[in-house]
Amino acid sequence: EMALLTALFVLAVLSRVWNLANFPDNIYPDEIMTGTIATQSYLTPTTPPPSLFSTLWSGIDLPALWFWFVAVFLKLGGTSLAMLRLPAALFGAATVVSLYALLRGIWGRYAAITGSAIMAFSVSNVHYSRLALNNIVTQLFWATCFFFLLRALRSRRPSDWALAGLSAGLSEYFYYGTRLLPFILALFMVFLLAVHWKHARQYAGGFLLLAGSYLVGFGPLLV
Repeated sequence: EMALLTALFVLAVLSRVWNLANFPDNIYPDEIMTGTIATQSYLTPTTPPPSLFSTLWSGIDLPALWFWFVAVFLKLGGTSLAMLRLPAALFGAATVVSLYALLRGIWGRYAAITGSAIMAFSVSNVHYSRLALNNIVTQLFWATCFFFLLRALRSRRPSDWALAGLSAGLSEYFYYGTRLLPFILALFMVFLLAVHWKHARQYAGGFLLLAGSYLVGFGPLLV
């Protein structure tokens, strides 16, 4: 099973990093802006570089951490289109592992391998993993958050509640789509309290730890 998952992950990486500079054959304006902002902010700054807990891109105000990641890759590999797109490609491939872990804990190994294979070769996921856009990161953090959350409901370990909250909080440093995650988590808690209230009462401490860990992760950027 682990060998099969490893093979899927390797194939997912290869399908996303192969010939990055030439496919897709068009360059989105947002990719150009991403490279420009990352370069001006962290590679050739005329002033002290912006804090990682700030936002960049006037009028859009995306979290700065993504542009720092892009700048690191551009510094290590040179200012090419392939290096500009590489961070998104790696985040997209890593989602295969998070999704496998989530499915494995709910439906078992066969569903996990099948779901991971679908994600690894999903046309839409591969396509958007090959663009220098940070919206692909949302899937990774959502899958990771719910993996730890559902494991916490079974294990009741504080560490699982905390890791679920931290995953949700750290997701805020990349793309604004993750702003939906706290509302989804809140609705999930309401569902548990309404439908499984006899058991859900035992998780009150876990719910508080989840919320606190989320604020710990998101706190610096939120402030």
